[in-house]
Amino acid sequence: MLLGTGALLVALGTGVVFGRMSAGEHGRRDVPGDVAARVGSARASAERGSENAGTRRPSATPTAMTVGVPGEARVAAQPTELRWVAAGGGPAPEANPLSVEDDLALFAETLGPTEGLLLFAGGPGTRSVQVLEPETRGDALTTALAELFDPRGGRDARYRATRLALHGAATVTETLGAIGRALDEGDGPLTVFLAGHGGAGETPADATLLMWGDEALTPAALAETLDRAPRGRSVRVVVTSCYSGGFGELAFRGAKPALGPAADRCGFFAAPWDLQASGCDPDPNRAVHEGYAIHFLSALRGQDRDGHADRGALDLDRDGRISLREAHTRAVIASTSLDVPTTTSEVWLRAVAPTRGPERPVALPEVEAVVRAMAARTQLGGREAQVGVELARRHARMERLDAESARREEDEASAWHAAMGVVLSRWPVINDPWHPDFAATLADERDAVRRFLDEAPEVVAWRHARARLDETTRLLDEERVAAAPFERLARAREDLVLARRLHAAGGAGWAQYERLLACERGAP
Repeated sequence: MLLGTGALLVALGTGVVFGRMSAGEHGRRDVPGDVAARVGSARASAERGSENAGTRRPSATPTAMTVGVPGEARVAAQPTELRWVAAGGGPAPEANPLSVEDDLALFAETLGPTEGLLLFAGGPGTRSVQVLEPETRGDALTTALAELFDPRGGRDARYRATRLALHGAATVTETLGAIGRALDEGDGPLTVFLAGHGGAGETPADATLLMWGDEALTPAALAETLDRAPRGRSVRVVVTSCYSGGFGELAFRGAKPALGPAADRCGFFAAPWDLQASGCDPDPNRAVHEGYAIHFLSALRGQDRDGHADRGALDLDRDGRISLREAHTRAVIASTSLDVPTTTSEVWLRAVAPTRGPERPVALPEVEAVVRAMAARTQLGGREAQVGVELARRHARMERLDAESARREEDEASAWHAAMGVVLSRWPVINDPWHPDFAATLADERDAVRRFLDEAPEVVAWRHARARLDETTRLLDEERVAAAPFERLARAREDLVLARRLHAAGGAGWAQYERLLACERGAP
């Protein structure tokens, strides 16, 4: 499976020390917890190209956006006005890679640092930012024991206090409270930016955003707060996590299609409700980060993701400004990761547009730009209709790799049980560093333990099983990244057809689509 922002970094360390964690303890629905933990180290995440398996950019000069001095508890001053609310981070320090802090800093700088409320992880002064270490640290033997008995993310990283000037922690309660306050006190359009890790669900409404303190924000909970917005107050929501398209249900009151369309709000999401996203990277070099947020926010500034001026290419409707929808379009086009970004207007189309029938032309320059760019990248220019065939081929390969990954996960788990058994049969407390005899056992039998871990057939077999699983995971990751441009092209072509059919149908469905487009085309 592709392990990442949905929950790759949700190797949270909440299980028993030196005890293999279950899927439930990791908050991951579709990947065994021990596997998620084992591959969820900061270094592994960075090497796979952020949060899941996006293509990493080549190294360049760091462009850190954070401010302040590490270790200071930087409490932000109260905003001069409330134009935005931003909250980010994961449920625990292991899920707070540096890139999330950088994205929040870039968002605040772009929209005006004194004009909103900023929440991150555990709040001001907490040591909750994960930063990748350039060199491996620690004792080799205890590292080997930890890999066997308690694999988890973050051991190849250090943690520092956030450099952001914050208004609070990114808990569900504080986030919804900040949004409610902004709705009550502000009077212009409100932008809500949510960054971090997502949880998958059986339906779009079941998707979640995992927040500090092991809490989960649901589309319904966010909709309940937003539904109280004053009539005429526009709200734009940006969510950068895996499965974030589940928050596309905000197109409806209560995030429930049966309740009808919501008024005056729209949203942009890094991935559909059933796909993962890239974007989480603990590498201190900002230039190698790759994810939806850095493309989207840089575009709002009239720049490409490297900071070069690019306003002419970004302003698709030539009105002299960069709209939120145009910035989203740049993220769709420029991303080199597995991201397949989506919007509330796309969710609306798939909910209400006729599946067949007459069509009427619609001007959608943003979608047309995606079609042109993805047709060129996939080398399907002039043959765009073949994208379905190509996607079917790639999906079949991913299904085969997924099945192979599942088999290898079982093999790895079986080999792990055997390896654990032979080690514990000789040193019964070696998996419990809190046991009174642990330190003496390690000191007295250190050489014997090291040789056994190096040579025991069961331990060697487990390492080989793990390597085979890692290789399958790598191949599946690469296939998902390679398939992403085809996914984007197919979705954009479908958007055009559905929009033309909805235009021909007219009525309330078309009128609401126009309102969603107007909201998405607003300025930040």
